[in-house]
Parts: sequence; C-alpha cells; structure tokens
Amino acid sequence: MSDAIVMQASRGRIVNLSLSRRRDLVRELAISRHIWNHFLALNIRLYEREKRFIFYNQMSADLTRIRRHGHFSEGIAGAGHQKLKDLEKSLKDSFPSTTNRRGFPKFKSAARRCDSFRVQAKEVRFVRCGDEITHVSFPKMNPLRVRGLNVPLGAKMNSVTARMDGDGFSVSIQFEAAAPRTLEPATNVIIGVDMGLRDIVTLSDGTKVKPRKRYRRQENKLRRAQKALSRKQKGSVNRRRCRRRVALIHRRIANLRVNDLHHLFEDDRGNVIDGGDRGLES
Repeated sequence: MSDAIVMQASRGRIVNLSLSRRRDLVRELAISRHIWNHFLALNIRLYEREKRFIFYNQMSADLTRIRRHGHFSEGIAGAGHQKLKDLEKSLKDSFPSTTNRRGFPKFKSAARRCDSFRVQAKEVRFVRCGDEITHVSFPKMNPLRVRGLNVPLGAKMNSVTARMDGDGFSVSIQFEAAAPRTLEPATNVIIGVDMGLRDIVTLSDGTKVKPRKRYRRQENKLRRAQKALSRKQKGSVNRRRCRRRVALIHRRIANLRVNDLHHLFEDDRGNVIDGGDRGLES
C-alpha cells in the first residue's frame, strides 16, 4: 500500500542579510501591502456608490494595467496577484451568509511589522543540501540564505511565503509529500503525553518534566517589557521599539521550548528523561 500524500509546511529563518538584500525584501513587502490597501480602498468606495465588490478577475486585470503605467512595477508580478487572491478570500469570508464569517478586512499598517508576500514555487529557485534548503531566490531578488528550512527530496512544492518576523524575516514553504510513518510501539503500554506551560511535559502516569529556571528569567523580562510597552504613546517611536523588544523575548521563549523538547529522549528502559540539568517529578 502506497503512503498517503498530505499537505505539509516548513519554515526557516533568513540569516546573513546584507543591506541590499534587506532593502529588496522590505521593498517587496511594502509593495504587497500597498496593493492590498489600494484594492481594499477601491472596493470600499465601489460598495459605497454601487453596493457591490470587484473580485480577483477584475482586480487582476486592473493590477496588470496599473503595472504597465509604472505603478507597482518594481514588485514581483506573481506576488501581487497572490495578494489579490488573499483579498478576495477575505472579502468573501466577511459575507453574512458564510459560515466562517471573520469580519470585513482591514487596512495593513507598516507599524505592525507583519507584512508578507507569497509566490508560486515554480517561480522560485532553491539551493539544496540534502533535505535542507539553504538558499531561496525570489524573482527580481538576490539569493537569500535560510536556516531550518527542511523539505524532503521529491516533494511537490506549491507556494513560498516570505514574512517579516519581528526584527527579522522568515520563509515558509507549503509542499505535498508522503505522510510521516508512525512507529509501532515497542510494548503494549500506552502513555498519554500533554505539553503545557507550567510543566513542559506531563505523562498520564503522573510523571512531569519541569521547565528550567531560565524560563522564569525570560518571563520576568517579558513582564517588564510589556509593562513598559503599555506606558508608551500609540504611534510613537518608543512604542515601536518596545514592541520589537517584546517580540524578541517571545521568540526567545519559543526557541527555548523547541530546544528543550528536542532534547527529551528515552533511555534503554523506555523512561522519559531529559538531557538537561533538571529532574523529573512523579
């Protein structure tokens, strides 16, 4: 029986960015944001006058015409059309008759630092080292060095997304590949595993893996940073700096959790132990 093909995703961080490559990324993200805001404003004005919206087919034709006149021409053509598809989906999801109503789409602000753009994988070039993708090259951009982006050999890649991530950038790939095989249990004993915040891992037999003390230090830093953020005036430069610091602390905590979970393993007797400096509680 052949393995089932399922949709999967992998995400990696862009590293070693030069000034020119960073400028190219910021420019493309800004163009993608402006395209969203431009056509959202166009739909709002159209609805106020005629009580109707325009969708992807017409917006795509309008974008092509606008690009011929030089507006948005510096951006990746495929990324702009993918952004229009996202806008169309957001508009349709806001209709009262839909089951997944999410409210009317909003304008995107540069201050939130969460811009993204998506292109089809066939438009992107990759450099591989086994299952790991080391470089990603978008149209009109120099190759970008990425870390932690793993896609199995032979997988069918559908789309590639670049995203602003706090003070840095990340790349994610959506691909189709065989579902990971599940290993047969060595014994007939079944143990339930729950991952939480107070305890990293809690087993159904009562065993608990406590977090390290460095989590407490990061929590204290996060509390102070969030209190400082709440005192800053909205729209100010200091508030943007504090938001960046809060985002960095959140990323640090996430990285610590991923690292600790990675270092959990089993000994020869099948007991869950930790490769770090903390013990277990029963």
